[in-house]
Amino acid sequence: MSKSHTPNSALAGVILAGGQAKRLHGRDKAFLSVGGTFLLDRCIVRLKGQIDRIVISGNGDPCRFEASGLPVMGDLFGSFPGPLAGIYTAMRWCEANAPEAQAILSVAVDTPFFPINLADKLSTASGRMCEKIVLIPLIRRRSAHIRTLACCSCR
Repeated sequence: MSKSHTPNSALAGVILAGGQAKRLHGRDKAFLSVGGTFLLDRCIVRLKGQIDRIVISGNGDPCRFEASGLPVMGDLFGSFPGPLAGIYTAMRWCEANAPEAQAILSVAVDTPFFPINLADKLSTASGRMCEKIVLIPLIRRRSAHIRTLACCSCR
């Protein structure tokens, strides 16, 4: 990271690393190496320069993320309902652990080359866009699904 950024305390970050990796035959994407560095580590380095509070959304054994030194949370819904469940769970985590956060920046662990100023870009753009996104959990007999509802109060 060539340019220095001041971490944004109004944002919390979540690295979404809780998928089943079906297309990778069960190999954990977080620990795939690119250029000698795990994808998870690349995401952490990029986010730490932008955001003060980061959590990993990772289903399965949380001990595999222990070396990161970051808190880890599993989805509040079972049966791997998808990345929106990780974001919803991060929202609940922020309520308890980062109440000063006004928004959550989520990145997927398999996108390790996101911009080093992504938080600034999105914060700037948010003034021109909708201010709230609501995630609605729908619990059915055998599975949980998350639906997204954008509540726009555009400025």
